[in-house]
Amino acid sequence: LVRAYGTRAPRVLRAARCGAELGQDFGGGLTEAEARYLAENEWARTADDVLWRRSQLLCQQHLCLFSSWKAEAYAAVAQLMRL
Repeated sequence: LVRAYGTRAPRVLRAARCGAELGQDFGGGLTEAEARYLAENEWARTADDVLWRRSQLLCQQHLCLFSSWKAEAYAAVAQLMRL
């Protein structure tokens, strides 16, 4: 949740102190609290809207992870080529 929403994560969590307080679990880590946040703050109006926004967040996270890995891998290869 923090990776996806950063400093906005407390707004998604509201007053929840445990997982049970996040409401219904829709699977894949998507909870009622996140769906409610998307509806109230990201203009998600349908289930498709919620899933589209959620998939965009996941795509951004995977892109960041891959970019970081790629930079490290290229640096390692460049180091080996200097030897």
